[in-house]
Amino acid sequence: MREGVIVQVGTPRQIYSRPASAWVATRVGVPNFLAAHVEGVPPGTDGHRVRVSALGQQWDVPAVSDLRAVGEECILLGHPHAFRMKKAPEHEEVDPRRARILATTFGGDHVDHDVETNAGTLVIRRPLGPTDDPWPTGTSVEVALVPEAVWAVSH
Repeated sequence: MREGVIVQVGTPRQIYSRPASAWVATRVGVPNFLAAHVEGVPPGTDGHRVRVSALGQQWDVPAVSDLRAVGEECILLGHPHAFRMKKAPEHEEVDPRRARILATTFGGDHVDHDVETNAGTLVIRRPLGPTDDPWPTGTSVEVALVPEAVWAVSH
């Protein structure tokens, strides 16, 4: 509820995975908000997906049903497991996938990295094996998203 008005109805899992808006997402612990633009509706979909441009690439992602206009600004919502990263070699080339680790939070079998991208700061969860260590602050990484794990909503 928001100011006495019901803004979303669903199971806890539905609301956690597919919040109706960025406001709802802030109430269920979604820490990542990534700006994107609608490029179109992928062919052969049921109308609940859009093609978006984010992090220098196009992605087909699940979306709220009213998000369809080409060029429309939108927000990709995602939990820390909705993004991936890999170490990247240091160089000066401009690349929207490039990011840098700002901080790490150790969680036992995983580490959450605060990662600065040109589109904002993301929290990205990386599993740790028995001999893995968190990547240090300042590490250069390339960031990608897991299309099925994000959710596009209107801006």
